[in-house]
Amino acid sequence: MAQSSNTGKLSGQRCERAERLTGATETQITFVARLSGGASGCWDDGSSSTVTLRPDDSLSYSTSGGVGNIKGVLRKS
Repeated sequence: MAQSSNTGKLSGQRCERAERLTGATETQITFVARLSGGASGCWDDGSSSTVTLRPDDSLSYSTSGGVGNIKGVLRKS
């Protein structure tokens, strides 16, 4: 189980999620979300998110959202 949250850029509402692991390979893990807190206007209950290991050892993250996808790259600093 993992925890995640996001804050809507336009609405400013924070959505909190409990993420359950649903798949894993050598380079990718997939989770499905259950809302665990935050604003009442959160729409991402049941949505999936994916973390993928990139060739440069950074991680890409993507998830679907109610008004568009959320994507990013995570790097060690």
